[in-house]
Amino acid sequence: GNLYYMQSKWKKAGDAYYHAALKLKEIKQLDQAYHLLRIIRGLDTDTANKLQIALQQSS
Repeated sequence: GNLYYMQSKWKKAGDAYYHAALKLKEIKQLDQAYHLLRIIRGLDTDTANKLQIALQQSS
């Protein structure tokens, strides 16, 4: 995600962060996943909403 972010490829960065957050959810690193959610929210609202739902299902 960081490489895409540095290149101003916001959608690709958001997608990469989204997939990273899902991996973090799988290994019970919810604090880090929610941190990525805040970043994604600034890049792509739809992806952020999808991630928020996925994270809430694990709570």
